[in-house]
Amino acid sequence: MFTDQRGIGRWKCWSGGHGGTAIDALVTARGLTIAQALQELSDRTGLRDYRPPERTASQPTPTRAGVDSSILRYVEACERILWSPAGGHVLNYLVNQRGLDSEVLRVNRVGADPGPAVLPRPAGLPRGGVAAVLPTLGIEGDITYVQARYLDPPPGRSKYDNPAGRLASNPKLGWIATPNHTHGPLLVCEGIIDGLTAATAGYQAVSLLGATYVDAEVARRVAATAFQGPIMLALDGDAAGQAASEHLAQLLDGRHVMTLDLIAGDLNDHLRAGALPALPSPARDLGIGLATP
Repeated sequence: MFTDQRGIGRWKCWSGGHGGTAIDALVTARGLTIAQALQELSDRTGLRDYRPPERTASQPTPTRAGVDSSILRYVEACERILWSPAGGHVLNYLVNQRGLDSEVLRVNRVGADPGPAVLPRPAGLPRGGVAAVLPTLGIEGDITYVQARYLDPPPGRSKYDNPAGRLASNPKLGWIATPNHTHGPLLVCEGIIDGLTAATAGYQAVSLLGATYVDAEVARRVAATAFQGPIMLALDGDAAGQAASEHLAQLLDGRHVMTLDLIAGDLNDHLRAGALPALPSPARDLGIGLATP
């Protein structure tokens, strides 16, 4: 038996390798639970009626209405960097690898994050490395949120990163500015990059920030954005995207709703495969199967 550096009495059995405090001694030798061991020790020392402390439910991370000024400064800095030599790697990724129009990137305030070693930022903002910075816009063009899409995420880490909830609440949906809008329905896409893809093709678009965010409020905002025009659902072709598309179509009951049959991949995959012309006419010109529920 010995006293450790914090003044706590401890023991060690060298034959069996067991050790710990007095609590561990009772648990090991007599098979008691920790609560039972604590109760017996309190009886021995005269501390009667010991009761383990009540567990309190963990509190959710607080969120806020509006956007913290640190997010606005982060977006502005990354926006400037994208069009500088320091942002060349990210710009190449967006324009040459993803096929997005540079003017679409400008009007949607897309940026480049060179990483925290180059661009210091407050706690709570993405800091996982070089990333494309994708602001979420309100219908008036105001910044409502931001996501970072890492170009080379480390193993086991998501490609996308969000700010802490105390800096901004996830709006679930973002409006995409379309500088060269021609005609056609409002496209509802999954993710900002797919929304930018739709804008590159000349469509008005809104982007869900995830397939799990479909609810009655999101449907109301989609309908309000589309005014009385047709709505085309262009969510990902995986099971989650298909389920979200079906759910949103049901919530938009009574509206003129069409769905793009993205059998594999997402809208940007089809753009890179040459299935999206620069200025599409009706939906059939996308080269993607069209279905109307």
